[in-house]
Amino acid sequence: MSSIYLVDYYSTSVKSFFHATTPIAKIVFLFTVLFSIIICQSLGWLVAILFLLFFLAFLAKLPVFRIFKWALLPVFFSLFFALSQIGFGKLPYITIFRAYDSAVLLLFVAATTPYNSLFSVFGKISPFLSNLIFIAYRFLFLIADEAETKFKMLKIRGGYSGGLAQTLKNISFMLGKIFIHSFEKGEQIYKLLLARGYKGIVVSRADDKFRINDFILVFIAIFIFLITQ
Repeated sequence: MSSIYLVDYYSTSVKSFFHATTPIAKIVFLFTVLFSIIICQSLGWLVAILFLLFFLAFLAKLPVFRIFKWALLPVFFSLFFALSQIGFGKLPYITIFRAYDSAVLLLFVAATTPYNSLFSVFGKISPFLSNLIFIAYRFLFLIADEAETKFKMLKIRGGYSGGLAQTLKNISFMLGKIFIHSFEKGEQIYKLLLARGYKGIVVSRADDKFRINDFILVFIAIFIFLITQ
């Protein structure tokens, strides 16, 4: 099953403390923790945030191993930026963990919130922002599925043999094809959404009234922000 359908399944069919919180509380949690990750300068705290997010995913009854695997894609692309920071101490590792923490955080929120509820809140803030994030959400999972398939095909066809130099060459060629194909894929996704009645905004009637669950989630986000400064 495609990753995006699994995420949708986890967000609607699994029941937990975190699934019961309102979309607004989870968006506050998302941006507060994301801001903490971006400005954090400590490798140790970034590792601690990662383990905390995995622990929260476990409490939310989410498949921790799958989230671990899905979050590796943005980390792979962050490696190119991290390579340019070699010679600056721990900075390359901080860059990698920032990317990985952010990916796990986004997956955690997406897998505990139905996408229509989540993006309807963004739509109230800015229809353009909602439209942009929604298309990126659908697009990235499809590209991740395609990349996973391509890597399997590369392995079956012996792409990892022939020495390190040849393996890196084969991987680079494959990534180039995925990058070029992504433009065509993005256009196809947008046309499919339009054909299904998408008009640039996601509508939902989610309950926005704060409860004890929401306050606890916001408290966790504030706590993460305070201890990492």
